[in-house]
Amino acid sequence: MPEASAVAAVQFRADLSAAQLAELWKEEEEKAGDLLAHITSLDLEAPQHLLWRDLMLETLLFAKNEAFSATKALAFFSAMNQTTEHLVEKDCSKAELLRHFNSLILAATKAMPPSERYTMPELERLTKHARRALLDQSKLVKLVLTQPQTIRRSTLELFVQRPMPPPALSLAREVSPEELSAAVAAAAEGAKSPSPTGEEETAASAEAEEASAAEPQTAEVAAAEAVVGQALSNGDVDEKMAAAITN
Repeated sequence: MPEASAVAAVQFRADLSAAQLAELWKEEEEKAGDLLAHITSLDLEAPQHLLWRDLMLETLLFAKNEAFSATKALAFFSAMNQTTEHLVEKDCSKAELLRHFNSLILAATKAMPPSERYTMPELERLTKHARRALLDQSKLVKLVLTQPQTIRRSTLELFVQRPMPPPALSLAREVSPEELSAAVAAAAEGAKSPSPTGEEETAASAEAEEASAAEPQTAEVAAAEAVVGQALSNGDVDEKMAAAITN
């Protein structure tokens, strides 16, 4: 039966240290997601926490693929989290949400050392990611994070047949190198045997048809000869006429 889940509160101020970020980046995606949920104390049974974990993880994986330094990655991570918080708490349009995100990125960039600041291509790519991951589906994200979700639980039973145990090794016999070589040679010889060509198959088929067609003709000749022989013995025909008929 469908059931409505309670709305789990989400703490959007999820701060990570550089050491925690390094640990997350070392793991595969699935393990990194579990570790992130553990660090941020999320209950993944709650739809709100599950979505929030996925949003954070997607941000961190994007920063990893961009080869951002820890400073850049954590600044972007903080900006995305604060933008999500602003989305949930305020009734704002997509354009307003984008302006809020841009102001956070600008402030974070100014606070960085000059050598760590985002380049223009990097700013374009992270803004594109923010649009795809959050801004373009802001209403859906807000709905999941703020409203009870209908949960439909289902179960499935799978019956898997156990494989048969292998034969006992005690029944095996040792194969000599000569036997093994002979078996390999026989298999190779069988593979080399030429299969009949199309012309050969056609000729064989024609011969078979001729043979089958000849059988009823032979039977008919034998029957005619028997009839003529009976007529000859009865004196109904003479030998010359009988010879002419059988020929």
